[in-house]
Order: sequence, then C-alpha cells, then structure tokens
Amino acid sequence: MKRRFQRLRPLHFVVCVVLAAVACARAPSALADDPYADKRIKIAAVISMGAYQHGSPLKNPPNDAALLTPRLEAAGFAVSKMSDLPLADLAPAVQAFIDKAKGADIALVYYAGHAVQIDGENYMVPVDFTSSRPDIVAGLYAVKTLLEGLNKGAKARVLLLDACRDNPFQAQLKNLLGARASGEGLAAIQMPVIDGRTLPIGTNGLVVGYATQPQKVALDGGKGGNSPYAAALATALANPDEDFNSLLVHTTRSVIAETKGRQQPEHRMALTGPLYLVSRETPLQCDVLAAEPDNDVSVAGVEFEEIDVAKALPACEADSAKNPNSPRLMHNLAKTLERSGKLSEAAAMYRKSAERGYDWAQTYLAVAYMEGTGVEPDMKEGVQWLRRAFEQGNRQALVTYTELDLSRAFDNKPWRVRLLQKALREAGETIMADSDAMDDATSTALGNFIAAQDIEGKAITFQVLDRLGIVEAMFPKRVVAKQE
Repeated sequence: MKRRFQRLRPLHFVVCVVLAAVACARAPSALADDPYADKRIKIAAVISMGAYQHGSPLKNPPNDAALLTPRLEAAGFAVSKMSDLPLADLAPAVQAFIDKAKGADIALVYYAGHAVQIDGENYMVPVDFTSSRPDIVAGLYAVKTLLEGLNKGAKARVLLLDACRDNPFQAQLKNLLGARASGEGLAAIQMPVIDGRTLPIGTNGLVVGYATQPQKVALDGGKGGNSPYAAALATALANPDEDFNSLLVHTTRSVIAETKGRQQPEHRMALTGPLYLVSRETPLQCDVLAAEPDNDVSVAGVEFEEIDVAKALPACEADSAKNPNSPRLMHNLAKTLERSGKLSEAAAMYRKSAERGYDWAQTYLAVAYMEGTGVEPDMKEGVQWLRRAFEQGNRQALVTYTELDLSRAFDNKPWRVRLLQKALREAGETIMADSDAMDDATSTALGNFIAAQDIEGKAITFQVLDRLGIVEAMFPKRVVAKQE
C-alpha cells in the first residue's frame, strides 16, 4: 500500500506514479439513536422574501429557504419558516420567534430577500414595501430589533444575511431620504463587547454572516435556482458537527470560487467559545480512529498508514449508518476501506463524500484518479477534483495543485513541449518558435502567461496546465495507464 498524505508534505508519490520522468522516493433522523446526540435547545428562523408587490420579484429566496430548512432540521433545529410576508405579518412572526428563543442555547436566523441600510442601520424589506409612503422606515423591519430581542434570550445567536442583492428601491430611497444616508448593500453590524472578567459558562455571543462584504452587492442568480451563498452554505451544513467558523470559511471559499471573486462573503464573531451546530459529549469513534489530523471536530486524527483497520472499519461503518449524510464520516470510512485494500469501494465512497463538498475527500479522490487507485486513471478528472479542494482551502490540495513542479515531465518529451507551446500561442504568447525542448523563449512565454493569470510562482504546475486547458492532452489516459 502506498503511503498516503503526510502533514505539510507534498504529494511526491503522485509524481512518481504519473510522471516517471521525475526521480522520486517513495444524520439526520438517526441522531435520535445516537447515544451522544446533542441535547441543547436549538431554534432557527428561515425568512425568505421574493414575491415583491412593488418591485422586481426575486426568484432565489424561496428556493434558498427550501434548500436550507432541511439542513437545519437535520442538525436538530426547530425551524420557523416565514415566507413572502407583508410587514403586518412579518413583525409579529419575528417577535414570536424572539419569544421562543428565551432560554435557547442557539438561535439562528437566515434571511433571504431584499434589505437596505439607512443611516448605518439595516432593514429587512417585506413584500408589501413601497417607497411611496411618507415614512419610509416605518415600512421596513429593523435587523437591530431582531438582534436586541435575541440578545435577551438565546446564549449563542447566529444571523446569516443573504440579503445584499441589487436593490430596486435604492434610487427612490436616495431621492426620498435626502441628506440621510442610504448606501449600497448592508452596513456592518456592531458586534457586542464581551466582558472578560465575567465570562458566562459555555458558548455565548453573536455570529453575523454576510453573503458579501458590507457596502457591496451580492448576486441573486446561481446554479440550480439558488443564490451562490445559499448553495455554498447548504454544502457546508452537511457537516454540522464541525466548528461553525470552519463551515463559514468553507462557504466563503466556495462562493469566491463560484463567482470568480465577484462576491466575497464575510462573517464576524464575538463568542466565548467554539460553536458547533451539533455538539457531542463524546466524539464519534470513527473520528477518533480515522479522521484527518487536520479536522474541526476536536480529535487528534490519524494518518493514513496508522489506521487500525480492525478497530476503525466497524466503528466507521456503524457511525456512518447512524449519520448517513455526513460527508466527513463518508471520507473516514473511505480512508479506512482503502487502508484495508478495498480500493474500488473506497473510491466510490470518496466520490460520494466529494460530491457533497468535503475537501479532504476531493483531495483523496483526485489522487485516486491520478494513480488509478480503485478507478481507471484519468488525470483530467483528478485535476478537476484537486482544483475543487484547493478552492475550498485544503492545504494538501494547495501544495499539489499550485506548488508541485512538473517541469521534469518535459525532459526528453518533445511532444509535451510542443503542446505547451501551442497552448501558450493560443493564449496570446507568440514570442517562441517550435522547439523540442524548453528553450529561453518558451520559458519567457510561460512566465508571461503565469503573470497574466496572477498565478504565484514560476513553475509548471497542475494549476498552470489546468488554466491552459491541456491537462488531458499532456497526460492522456493511455500514457497515464502505462505510467509513462
């Protein structure tokens, strides 16, 4: 069995297998049956506003609410749904939720719809809002009112604002408000000051997540009829027993990658301890015996070669059966199956986890395709998964995708050099003639392309070949299968 990942170490074995020219050394409903099930009181409000009566309707909010509600319910939240409400119904519905939050351990609010800021305060826009009324603010619902109510009752409060969309009322508001400020996007919410002398027991405080940076406008359209933020958040919430900060970081990275940087979520925290949507008194044995050392579930983790299959396999099978929608446990099981030599089963389980957005499974699946471990070798497929893991911030994927120098793969391979030259010309770099080796002109053209693409470093990496669109041509399946 080949050595798997070592922390902070490049994946040398990938190059060994793929590039012989390089010299190398070698769930949800089941929570009720879980003896460690979370016993905290957790409530959530999912508020969506799309059917605006006096402005352009929003298509995504009802879809976003439908996507996130079951994710929160699966994490054990009692969810109150509020959809397309006029102010006369929204205000009492939110107040009822605030009353319900008294004594709750976590109160979470997700809002999708239009919102505005006036004089530095943020307001939800109900579906019957009209800018023709004399008192503009009286037709809106103040986010401050919601937070002040929750602050008096719930220990940990989470507010997720998927509400920074382009506001159709903006121009009218600016005209009507005159000297009063009405900026784009949302204003930054003032975070509470925590008294370090009298810290309360447990996790208390506030988390605010913005679909994009304050004062910026978010995108409404996205894949599958969901906003980019809601789609990324739903993927992250598949692991509700990871630290919530980690879930929001993954959400941010996914949105940035999906929108190519046009939308950049932010989150701010003022907490007295780590926050888990699902918290266990004792960690799952599958995590203890097989989780990655780089994890967010407060266990030491286990390196691939140190997995005790006899203990880990039955533990991971049992925990996965109780939590069938956890991509982290799917990955742990896949890792254990691979360690036991069940390669095709492991690859299938890695894919199942990877498709649910788990970055470590995406990294392992990438290597499986690169090596042909349990699947037919396919470098293009492997690099695609590697890119997805890199975009989520997986540090091993970062090393393999952006730092692994593949230049020696071109030694004595004139056909590869010519492919690279052709791709560089198509990208606008025309200073080189055809040659059978990496001459100075080709190296200069490559450096120009790397700089134009804002890629760090100067080496030929998987990232560079991926941007040029020549991974498959450089490593055709017949060549990979023969290991060069």
